Amino acid sequence: MQSQSTITLMYDKPCLPDYTGGWGLSLWIEYVNDVILFDSGWNGGILINNLRRSGKNLNEITYIFLTHIHWDHIGGVVHILNQELSNLKAVVIPRSFSMHLKKELSYSAQLFEIPDSSQPKEIANGIWSSGVMGEKIKEHALFLQLSAKQILIVTGCSHPSPTQFLKSASLLGSVYGIIGGFHGFSDLEKFENLKLIIPLHCTKNRLEILSRFPSQSSIIKVGESLHLPSE
Repeated sequence: MQSQSTITLMYDKPCLPDYTGGWGLSLWIEYVNDVILFDSGWNGGILINNLRRSGKNLNEITYIFLTHIHWDHIGGVVHILNQELSNLKAVVIPRSFSMHLKKELSYSAQLFEIPDSSQPKEIANGIWSSGVMGEKIKEHALFLQLSAKQILIVTGCSHPSPTQFLKSASLLGSVYGIIGGFHGFSDLEKFENLKLIIPLHCTKNRLEILSRFPSQSSIIKVGESLHLPSE
């Protein structure tokens, strides 16, 4: 169904040589005809330098997907929006972002606001939001349709819990894998049937995940890419 998708880690720790690490998360996602910048770390200068080091052309970005309000996930977006982004279609954000922040973002780009929901919301062909979930910290995840029946979940910090994102993604098909920050999530049996588990950023139980799922999980460094299967 889809051509192969590639995800490159652009902001986190640890790093390949010549890249700079930082507290936060950003991923460069090449999916069919779209390029998605997923979160933006907190230091835009570091993010842009890492992107350029990796040979990424910022003008190829079609969507910027921001998961939640915390600065280590959205701080770098100002630097990104100050670049030449002639192919940018929208910045995808939770509707619950403050009116002031949404107004500032809207000066530079069209906004695609995702409402509070446990139902996935389609952004473009094969690209979905989980729906914004959570109480104190509202967050949504990115879903990518790898084939007619397989979904990849990409998370920022999973504040509402990966379990909520797994439930939402299962409405679209079987979940192939999950990549991102999982915070202190410990209900790891929920990951048993996944073919890919990549713990990033804030994941506290990273070593337990690697030990429990040695064939499905791995650590990637800033500058490294994952090539995802397609139908």
